Amino acid sequence: MSKTLRHLVLLLLIALSPTWISAQSSECRCPKSTIAGTTLTSIPDTVFTFSNDHSISICGYVEMNEEGHKQFSEFILSDCNSLEVFDFWDATLNCILRFSNDTLRIDILGAFAIGENFKFQQLRCYSDVIYFREGKINSHLEMNRTIKFTDEQIRVTLNSYETTKWSALGEPSYEGYGEDKMQLANQLMLATISGNEQAAAYFKEFKRKFELDGAYMEWYREMDSIIGLYQNETLI
Repeated sequence: MSKTLRHLVLLLLIALSPTWISAQSSECRCPKSTIAGTTLTSIPDTVFTFSNDHSISICGYVEMNEEGHKQFSEFILSDCNSLEVFDFWDATLNCILRFSNDTLRIDILGAFAIGENFKFQQLRCYSDVIYFREGKINSHLEMNRTIKFTDEQIRVTLNSYETTKWSALGEPSYEGYGEDKMQLANQLMLATISGNEQAAAYFKEFKRKFELDGAYMEWYREMDSIIGLYQNETLI
């Protein structure tokens, strides 16, 4: 599900939800969910309690990343008292959670070819910021505006695209051809969100130059979605 559609669903959920009240019990359970793979007897991985005594739980799939932090994917956020689901994050997203100053931040991570020699780095792409206001849960989207190409990185990326050699579908000219071209697409995405219009045009043209299918098509669509988020930051 695209991020834009997910936020439209979120708007509907908020509009239909009653005012949240404090949990009457310290025990918190997960709601039944096919998304998170939970039943009514499942115990949340994490529970966050706000200063107004509202508690919300995280239920779903979690693993430890290389830095020793919990990384969540395919999970739901729900009210400990009513078990009402506030929002969900699907299997395409990898997230790290932070809680401070009565605010929960769900950081969505992404792969960006922004390191030395355009090496991929996993960075925070954007955050879903969740908090209570007048007894009701609220959220907004916060993009990571520190992800930006330098003028030199943009120049090198545009030149790489303009001089690249393309192979016909099913006939890669060398091993790793597809990975190299998808890295170039990622660079074009980065140049686009850095404000370069020529890179934006090349990114759209890319899917005609490189015959996308399967996992590559899914990756391209995810990058296209990221461009849309940076161009339309305020969604809710």
